[in-house]
Amino acid sequence: MKVVFVVGTTASGKSAYAFAEALRTGGAIINCDSVQLYQGLVIGSALPSEAEMNEVPHFLFSYVAKGSKMTAGQYARDFYETMKKINNQFPIVYVVGGTGFYFQAIEKGLFDVQRPNSQLRNLIEDEMKTEVGAEKIYQEMITLDPLSAQRIHRNDHYRIARAVELMRVEKKPLSQIWNEFEEKKFKFPYLYDESQSIARTYGAIKTPHVFIVQKEAKNLVLKYTGAIDDNWENAVEAKEKYVESAVDALLAGKPITTTFTKAIGCGVKWKK
Repeated sequence: MKVVFVVGTTASGKSAYAFAEALRTGGAIINCDSVQLYQGLVIGSALPSEAEMNEVPHFLFSYVAKGSKMTAGQYARDFYETMKKINNQFPIVYVVGGTGFYFQAIEKGLFDVQRPNSQLRNLIEDEMKTEVGAEKIYQEMITLDPLSAQRIHRNDHYRIARAVELMRVEKKPLSQIWNEFEEKKFKFPYLYDESQSIARTYGAIKTPHVFIVQKEAKNLVLKYTGAIDDNWENAVEAKEKYVESAVDALLAGKPITTTFTKAIGCGVKWKK
Protein backbone atom coordinates (compact mmCIF):
# COMPACT_ATOMS: atom_id res chain seq x y z
CA MET A 1 0.00 0.00 0.00
CA LYS A 2 1.37 3.39 -1.04
CA VAL A 3 0.85 6.61 0.89
CA VAL A 4 0.73 9.98 -0.87
CA PHE A 5 0.90 13.31 0.99
CA VAL A 6 -1.26 15.97 -0.68
CA VAL A 7 -0.15 19.21 0.95
CA GLY A 8 -0.73 22.82 0.00
CA THR A 9 -2.18 26.19 0.82
CA THR A 10 -5.88 26.90 1.37
CA ALA A 11 -8.02 26.67 -1.80
CA SER A 12 -5.16 25.18 -3.84
CA GLY A 13 -7.25 22.21 -4.99
CA LYS A 14 -5.82 19.56 -2.64
CA SER A 15 -9.13 17.94 -1.76
CA ALA A 16 -10.45 17.88 -5.33
CA TYR A 17 -7.23 16.37 -6.63
CA ALA A 18 -7.09 13.70 -3.91
CA PHE A 19 -10.75 12.81 -4.46
CA ALA A 20 -10.31 12.46 -8.21
CA GLU A 21 -7.19 10.32 -7.80
CA ALA A 22 -8.71 8.14 -5.06
CA LEU A 23 -11.76 7.61 -7.26
CA ARG A 24 -9.55 6.65 -10.20
CA THR A 25 -7.20 4.34 -8.30
CA GLY A 26 -9.65 2.81 -5.82
CA GLY A 27 -7.82 4.54 -3.01
CA ALA A 28 -8.86 6.15 0.26
CA ILE A 29 -8.41 9.58 1.87
CA ILE A 30 -7.17 10.36 5.36
CA ASN A 31 -7.70 13.88 6.69
CA CYS A 32 -4.71 15.86 7.96
CA ASP A 33 -6.47 19.18 8.50
CA SER A 34 -6.84 20.36 12.09
CA VAL A 35 -10.23 22.00 11.41
CA GLN A 36 -11.88 19.14 9.51
CA LEU A 37 -11.22 16.82 12.45
CA TYR A 38 -13.98 18.46 14.46
CA GLN A 39 -17.66 17.63 14.33
CA GLY A 40 -20.04 20.33 13.11
CA LEU A 41 -17.43 22.56 11.44
CA VAL A 42 -18.72 22.49 7.88
CA ILE A 43 -18.64 26.15 6.86
CA GLY A 44 -15.12 27.39 6.20
CA SER A 45 -13.49 23.95 6.49
CA ALA A 46 -14.12 22.69 2.91
CA LEU A 47 -15.41 19.44 4.38
CA PRO A 48 -16.06 16.72 1.75
CA SER A 49 -19.71 16.32 0.80
CA GLU A 50 -21.77 13.32 1.83
CA ALA A 51 -21.82 12.18 -1.80
CA GLU A 52 -18.01 12.30 -1.99
CA MET A 53 -17.67 10.33 1.24
CA ASN A 54 -20.02 7.69 -0.16
CA GLU A 55 -17.95 7.36 -3.34
CA VAL A 56 -14.51 7.27 -1.72
CA PRO A 57 -13.62 5.99 1.78
CA HIS A 58 -12.73 8.94 4.02
CA PHE A 59 -11.07 8.66 7.45
CA LEU A 60 -10.47 11.05 10.36
CA PHE A 61 -13.10 13.56 9.29
CA SER A 62 -15.55 15.05 11.83
CA TYR A 63 -14.65 12.59 14.57
CA VAL A 64 -13.53 14.93 17.37
CA ALA A 65 -16.30 16.34 19.58
CA LYS A 66 -16.69 20.12 19.66
CA GLY A 67 -14.90 21.59 22.65
CA SER A 68 -12.42 18.72 22.89
CA LYS A 69 -8.71 19.48 22.73
CA MET A 70 -6.73 17.90 19.91
CA THR A 71 -2.95 17.70 19.76
CA ALA A 72 -0.50 16.68 17.06
CA GLY A 73 0.54 13.73 19.21
CA GLN A 74 -3.03 12.48 19.51
CA TYR A 75 -3.56 12.96 15.79
CA ALA A 76 -0.44 10.88 15.04
CA ARG A 77 -1.76 8.07 17.26
CA ASP A 78 -5.16 8.22 15.51
CA PHE A 79 -3.45 8.22 12.11
CA TYR A 80 -1.40 5.09 12.77
CA GLU A 81 -4.36 3.34 14.36
CA THR A 82 -6.34 4.10 11.20
CA MET A 83 -3.51 2.75 9.03
CA LYS A 84 -3.58 -0.48 11.03
CA LYS A 85 -7.33 -0.82 10.52
CA ILE A 86 -7.03 -0.12 6.78
CA ASN A 87 -4.38 -2.87 6.58
CA ASN A 88 -3.69 -2.78 2.83
CA GLN A 89 -7.35 -2.62 1.82
CA PHE A 90 -6.53 0.13 -0.69
CA PRO A 91 -3.69 0.43 -3.22
CA ILE A 92 -3.08 4.09 -2.34
CA VAL A 93 -3.96 6.22 0.67
CA TYR A 94 -4.01 10.00 0.13
CA VAL A 95 -3.24 12.03 3.26
CA VAL A 96 -4.74 15.45 2.60
CA GLY A 97 -4.51 18.71 4.51
CA GLY A 98 -2.71 21.93 5.28
CA THR A 99 -1.69 21.47 8.92
CA GLY A 100 2.07 21.22 8.71
CA PHE A 101 2.64 20.24 12.33
CA TYR A 102 0.31 17.25 11.94
CA PHE A 103 2.22 16.09 8.85
CA GLN A 104 5.45 16.51 10.81
CA ALA A 105 4.01 14.41 13.63
CA ILE A 106 3.32 11.42 11.36
CA GLU A 107 6.47 11.91 9.30
CA LYS A 108 9.06 12.51 12.04
CA GLY A 109 7.14 11.33 15.09
CA LEU A 110 6.61 12.86 18.53
CA PHE A 111 7.51 11.62 21.98
CA ASP A 112 4.47 9.72 23.23
CA VAL A 113 4.82 10.73 26.87
CA GLN A 114 2.62 12.03 29.67
CA ARG A 115 2.04 15.73 30.19
CA PRO A 116 4.81 17.58 32.11
CA ASN A 117 4.40 17.54 35.87
CA SER A 118 5.05 21.15 36.95
CA GLN A 119 5.37 20.20 40.62
CA LEU A 120 8.01 17.56 39.86
CA ARG A 121 9.83 19.90 37.49
CA ASN A 122 10.04 22.63 40.11
CA LEU A 123 11.29 20.13 42.70
CA ILE A 124 14.11 18.92 40.42
CA GLU A 125 15.05 22.47 39.38
CA ASP A 126 15.32 23.51 43.04
CA GLU A 127 17.65 20.57 43.72
CA MET A 128 19.77 21.47 40.70
CA LYS A 129 20.45 24.93 42.10
CA THR A 130 22.89 23.55 44.69
CA GLU A 131 26.13 21.73 43.94
CA VAL A 132 25.17 18.76 46.14
CA GLY A 133 21.70 18.57 44.61
CA ALA A 134 23.02 18.78 41.04
CA GLU A 135 25.45 15.92 41.67
CA LYS A 136 22.69 13.89 43.28
CA ILE A 137 20.41 14.32 40.23
CA TYR A 138 23.27 13.48 37.89
CA GLN A 139 24.00 10.24 39.82
CA GLU A 140 20.29 9.41 39.62
CA MET A 141 20.48 9.73 35.84
CA ILE A 142 23.49 7.39 35.75
CA THR A 143 21.56 4.84 37.80
CA LEU A 144 18.36 5.14 35.75
CA ASP A 145 20.03 5.18 32.34
CA PRO A 146 23.84 4.80 32.03
CA LEU A 147 23.61 5.01 28.23
CA SER A 148 21.95 8.44 28.23
CA ALA A 149 24.34 9.62 30.96
CA GLN A 150 27.22 9.05 28.56
CA ARG A 151 25.59 11.40 26.04
CA ILE A 152 24.83 14.27 28.43
CA HIS A 153 27.67 16.24 30.01
CA ARG A 154 27.53 16.40 33.81
CA ASN A 155 27.52 20.22 33.62
CA ASP A 156 24.53 20.34 31.27
CA HIS A 157 22.06 20.88 34.10
CA TYR A 158 19.09 21.67 31.89
CA ARG A 159 19.24 18.43 29.91
CA ILE A 160 19.98 16.38 33.02
CA ALA A 161 16.95 17.85 34.80
CA ARG A 162 14.65 17.20 31.81
CA ALA A 163 15.97 13.64 31.41
CA VAL A 164 15.44 12.72 35.07
CA GLU A 165 12.01 14.35 35.09
CA LEU A 166 10.96 12.32 32.05
CA MET A 167 12.32 9.06 33.46
CA ARG A 168 10.61 9.56 36.82
CA VAL A 169 7.27 10.17 35.11
CA GLU A 170 7.52 7.43 32.47
CA LYS A 171 9.29 4.96 34.78
CA LYS A 172 11.60 3.82 31.98
CA PRO A 173 15.10 4.81 30.73
CA LEU A 174 15.39 7.77 28.39
CA SER A 175 17.20 5.58 25.84
CA GLN A 176 14.17 3.27 25.77
CA ILE A 177 11.83 6.22 25.25
CA TRP A 178 14.01 7.39 22.37
CA ASN A 179 14.08 3.92 20.75
CA GLU A 180 10.28 3.71 20.95
CA PHE A 181 10.09 7.15 19.34
CA GLU A 182 12.33 6.03 16.46
CA GLU A 183 10.17 2.95 15.87
CA LYS A 184 7.05 5.10 15.46
CA LYS A 185 8.46 7.33 12.75
CA PHE A 186 6.81 7.34 9.33
CA LYS A 187 7.67 3.98 7.77
CA PHE A 188 6.59 4.63 4.18
CA PRO A 189 9.03 5.74 1.42
CA TYR A 190 8.95 9.45 0.62
CA LEU A 191 11.20 12.27 -0.55
CA TYR A 192 11.82 15.15 1.85
CA ASP A 193 13.75 17.93 0.12
CA GLU A 194 14.65 19.96 3.21
CA SER A 195 17.51 21.85 1.54
CA GLN A 196 15.37 22.49 -1.58
CA SER A 197 18.36 21.33 -3.66
CA ILE A 198 16.29 18.79 -5.61
CA ALA A 199 13.58 21.37 -6.34
CA ARG A 200 16.24 23.77 -7.64
CA THR A 201 17.90 21.06 -9.72
CA TYR A 202 14.65 20.18 -11.46
CA GLY A 203 13.57 23.81 -11.77
CA ALA A 204 10.43 23.75 -9.62
CA ILE A 205 8.74 27.16 -9.47
CA LYS A 206 5.18 26.36 -8.34
CA THR A 207 3.29 24.24 -5.83
CA PRO A 208 2.21 21.88 -7.20
CA HIS A 209 4.85 21.37 -9.89
CA VAL A 210 5.02 17.77 -11.07
CA PHE A 211 8.15 15.97 -12.26
CA ILE A 212 7.81 12.40 -13.48
CA VAL A 213 11.08 10.51 -13.79
CA GLN A 214 11.84 7.01 -14.99
CA LYS A 215 14.87 4.94 -14.05
CA GLU A 216 16.91 3.98 -17.10
CA ALA A 217 20.06 2.01 -16.29
CA LYS A 218 21.57 3.97 -13.39
CA ASN A 219 20.03 7.31 -14.32
CA LEU A 220 16.72 9.03 -13.60
CA VAL A 221 15.36 10.46 -16.86
CA LEU A 222 12.79 13.27 -16.75
CA LYS A 223 9.72 12.23 -18.72
CA TYR A 224 7.15 14.87 -17.85
CA THR A 225 7.05 18.20 -16.07
CA GLY A 226 4.24 20.65 -15.43
CA ALA A 227 0.67 20.71 -14.14
CA ILE A 228 -1.39 17.83 -12.76
CA ASP A 229 -4.27 18.49 -15.17
CA ASP A 230 -5.95 21.33 -17.09
CA ASN A 231 -8.34 22.39 -14.30
CA TRP A 232 -6.61 23.71 -11.20
CA GLU A 233 -9.94 24.78 -9.66
CA ASN A 234 -11.69 21.40 -9.85
CA ALA A 235 -9.79 18.23 -10.70
CA VAL A 236 -13.05 16.29 -11.12
CA GLU A 237 -13.96 18.47 -14.13
CA ALA A 238 -10.52 18.24 -15.76
CA LYS A 239 -10.56 17.27 -19.42
CA GLU A 240 -6.83 16.70 -19.80
CA LYS A 241 -5.20 14.70 -16.99
CA TYR A 242 -1.54 15.16 -17.81
CA VAL A 243 -0.01 13.23 -14.91
CA GLU A 244 -2.43 10.32 -15.18
CA SER A 245 -1.87 10.03 -18.93
CA ALA A 246 1.90 10.22 -18.56
CA VAL A 247 2.03 7.52 -15.87
CA ASP A 248 -0.34 5.26 -17.80
CA ALA A 249 1.83 5.63 -20.91
CA LEU A 250 5.03 4.79 -19.05
CA LEU A 251 3.47 1.74 -17.40
CA ALA A 252 2.28 0.55 -20.82
CA GLY A 253 5.71 1.12 -22.35
CA LYS A 254 4.40 3.77 -24.71
CA PRO A 255 5.70 7.30 -25.44
CA ILE A 256 4.14 10.18 -23.52
CA THR A 257 2.02 12.40 -25.76
CA THR A 258 2.38 15.59 -23.69
CA THR A 259 5.76 15.90 -21.98
CA PHE A 260 5.54 19.53 -20.83
CA THR A 261 2.80 21.85 -19.55
CA LYS A 262 2.81 25.10 -17.62
CA ALA A 263 2.65 24.55 -13.86
CA ILE A 264 -0.11 26.55 -12.16
CA GLY A 265 -0.11 27.29 -8.46
CA CYS A 266 1.52 29.32 -5.70
CA GLY A 267 5.16 30.28 -6.14
CA VAL A 268 7.78 28.25 -4.27
CA LYS A 269 9.11 30.03 -1.19
CA TRP A 270 12.87 29.63 -1.35
CA LYS A 271 15.05 29.48 1.72
CA LYS A 272 17.70 32.16 1.97
